[in-house]
Amino acid sequence: MSIYLAGELIPAANLPDFKAVINRGETKFKIVVSSKAMFTAAQIAACVLGSTTTAGAGGVSYSGTVTGFGCREGYSICQIDEAEVVV
Repeated sequence: MSIYLAGELIPAANLPDFKAVINRGETKFKIVVSSKAMFTAAQIAACVLGSTTTAGAGGVSYSGTVTGFGCREGYSICQIDEAEVVV
C-alpha cells in the first residue's frame, strides 16, 4: 500500500504507518500518519497545526484539520482529526 501526505509519497523504506480511526456512529475520522525518517519540507509544511491537509492510502484520500505534529521514538508524526473522504 502506498501512503501519501500533502500529495507526496512516504517511501516504504521509511517504515510508514497510516491509521484511520472511525468512532461508532460518526462519519469523520482521526488519522495518524507517521514516518521513520523525517517528512519532506512540503509534508512538514502541510502539518501546521490548525491547517487543513490531505493524506491518502490505498487509493483513498482524506482531508482534515491537523491537530498534532511532532516526533516520538524516531518517528515523525502528523495527526489529522475530523478527516473526511475526499471524492
